[in-house]
Amino acid sequence: MNYQDINAHLHVERGAFNRLNDFINYDNYSSVFLLTEEKIFEIYGSHIQSQFQKELQEGRFFKIPGGEMSKSLEWVDRIGEQMLISGLERHSLLVAMGGGVITDLGGLTASLFMRGIDFINVPTTLVGQVDAAIGGKCGVNLAIAKNIMGLFSLPKLILIDPHFLDTLTDGQIHEGMVEVLKIAAVADTDFFKHLEATNCNISQLGNDEKASLIERAARLKLDVVAKDFREDGYRKILNFGHTTGHALEALQSYSRFSHGQAVAIGILVAAETSELACGFNRNVKDRLKMLTRKLIKQCSLANIEVDEVWHLAQFDKKKDSGRMNFTLLKALGRPIVLPVDKEQFSISFSRIIQELSG
Repeated sequence: MNYQDINAHLHVERGAFNRLNDFINYDNYSSVFLLTEEKIFEIYGSHIQSQFQKELQEGRFFKIPGGEMSKSLEWVDRIGEQMLISGLERHSLLVAMGGGVITDLGGLTASLFMRGIDFINVPTTLVGQVDAAIGGKCGVNLAIAKNIMGLFSLPKLILIDPHFLDTLTDGQIHEGMVEVLKIAAVADTDFFKHLEATNCNISQLGNDEKASLIERAARLKLDVVAKDFREDGYRKILNFGHTTGHALEALQSYSRFSHGQAVAIGILVAAETSELACGFNRNVKDRLKMLTRKLIKQCSLANIEVDEVWHLAQFDKKKDSGRMNFTLLKALGRPIVLPVDKEQFSISFSRIIQELSG
């Protein structure tokens, strides 16, 4: 695949899911398999029935529990077994409909099944629509580290329907906006200023404005991915906030923090470290932190030990030649990847603990 054409595989349109069949060329596939989340099936059962009537009747679908605990090799095995029992072949298609857990599991399982079949992502969360379902990373967790087992594989299509946001809680919307804020901070200063002007409040926007914001964030990420698909260098800018974030997620068997909460805290820590390590302007740092904190108002770091978070961060994929690499900011839109030592991390993380405890 020509990664320069990666943007062509994204479609954003309110109501697009209701005509999903228009986007699937059934003549190219011997069968279609739906992977979704139990809660998604409860909410959108009638819509799913209308789009996947044949698949449901013939048993070519699988529902799994939501949450990070489902993002494991055990569930890859279960999904693959159901695909095999359902009669899928090398010319079959998998449709992954759900949040980031589902699109990760779907992409990984499809890419391994019979050495690879096509898949389509239909993300139903804001995190999925602007980040998790985009870019070709498909991974699952180990007990002590996030997204360690995985591969790179692009979906044939990413179908984004902003209508799905109507059923999300404010907290879920805020978590998605953390990823929007991240991509703006590292890749588009004008977009960052727009988010400042709206206080990162997507709920106050009209339907067209929501779709535009989602597409802008998604295409910004795809532009980065197109330049460095396998994350050999430039793509690492997308890890802003994620080194600390992934360590926090792994705490207490992925039960303490959601992805959005963890990444938001990671952004706060990275902003502090950016000032310490590469002279990030303090006033700009405070602007970034203020926006980030608006998105995690009820997040506490009580009883979190710096040493434990640092220890878990050592298992992160971003470690290179024994060094912990962090994506930091020299300025808005000017990210840099630098090694960070434990002392610098401890200073930054301790400051954030104090701030979130105040």
